[in-house]
Amino acid sequence: MNKHALLWAVILGLLTAPSLSGKTKECYDCHQDAKQTFGAYKYVHIPVKNKDCLACHDSHGFSQKLTLKAHDNSLCKKCHPKFGEGYPPSGSAYVHEPVTKGLCWSCHNPHGSDIPGLIRMVGNELVCFECHGQIKSLKKKPVQHQPFARNECSSCHVSHDSKFPHLQKEQTVKLCETCHNLSEKKYLAKHSVSGIDKIDCTTCHDPHASTLAGLIAETAHLPLVEGMCESCHANLAAGDTTLSGEAKELCTTCHDDIAAKLGMANVHVPAAEGQCLECHSGHNSKREFLLVSPPGQACLECHTEFADTLKLQGVHTALKNGKCSACHDPHGSPNASLVKDSGDNLCLGCHQEIQDTLRTATNPHPAIEERNAWNATSRTTQKRFRFLPRMRGFFACSVMIILPRKPRPIQFICHLCLGNAAHAITLMAPHARQC
Repeated sequence: MNKHALLWAVILGLLTAPSLSGKTKECYDCHQDAKQTFGAYKYVHIPVKNKDCLACHDSHGFSQKLTLKAHDNSLCKKCHPKFGEGYPPSGSAYVHEPVTKGLCWSCHNPHGSDIPGLIRMVGNELVCFECHGQIKSLKKKPVQHQPFARNECSSCHVSHDSKFPHLQKEQTVKLCETCHNLSEKKYLAKHSVSGIDKIDCTTCHDPHASTLAGLIAETAHLPLVEGMCESCHANLAAGDTTLSGEAKELCTTCHDDIAAKLGMANVHVPAAEGQCLECHSGHNSKREFLLVSPPGQACLECHTEFADTLKLQGVHTALKNGKCSACHDPHGSPNASLVKDSGDNLCLGCHQEIQDTLRTATNPHPAIEERNAWNATSRTTQKRFRFLPRMRGFFACSVMIILPRKPRPIQFICHLCLGNAAHAITLMAPHARQC
């Protein structure tokens, strides 16, 4: 046998053989720092507790490289088969996103934790707040729900899947009853008008934190916050939760600014027909103006034609970001298409840099200076783009510009606020010499 081969065989035999004392070398013999860290945890993963590192890791020998037996959640499923085939169970309508992506370790520490369920900590905060930053921001509010203040998210929520929204452990009222005896006099007295069994607790209360006593939701409808439920529900004391009148009449009793818009030349159809509750919640919403869904989404539920527009390459930023109300008034306007302004300010209100340029320019574009670009276009072009509001000033110019070309003038689209299939904004550069 080659001398070098024999030498290596002896070395490897010594390294892999039991020690002279008969004891096998353990991981912790080298990884003393890990032993100290894991031993300090209140809750320790069973394989770690049993010193069974090889349940998850391969022995690395001299390579000094951490190796896992698998690099996906199949490693976890070996011991936790409930998350394997057939998961989630048919009754679970809601599944935590990290679970659907197989990212068990994004929430759980595979070695140990001071939180039940081996939940990770990031600094001094629960890992939950790494994704739920908006909830974390509520920590600054003075009135906090006790489980939230104590970082006990699991008091109300489950980590993996649930048949209830927000991964709640139970339907909202039943969940609240696990800590609050709703049949006590103090609760019955405060809800004598609304009826404690008539509405969901989170209709009035924020389950995390608020600036208002009693965790009253700051985003709730003012009559609800002030306990004036009967201003909309006159027969509530008798158990009748129906409105005491038409929504349009009830809403405009307080919202006189909206009442004024309903008398304008152009009124949004839902507003004109008194369908206030199609867009707004009568009680509470996490969104501005008590909207029942995000602004852009709310508009697209009726204005479905713009769903395809959003797929185009050149889309107006306001439309892309769901800020339809940046240009349109959702209730009423004296202008066509419910736009907020018929003059230059409709565009220049956002495009401040262009306004600054126009203010200081010594040679402004003639079409802008003329302030009547729409009327300068041919009747054929006006007819072709008749869906656009016929406005004067900068807005009209931004929609259409005339490019001279023999033997007859042609019209070329520079900007189209709603988006453009021709990618007009992109196409401006090759034609710039014609301007």
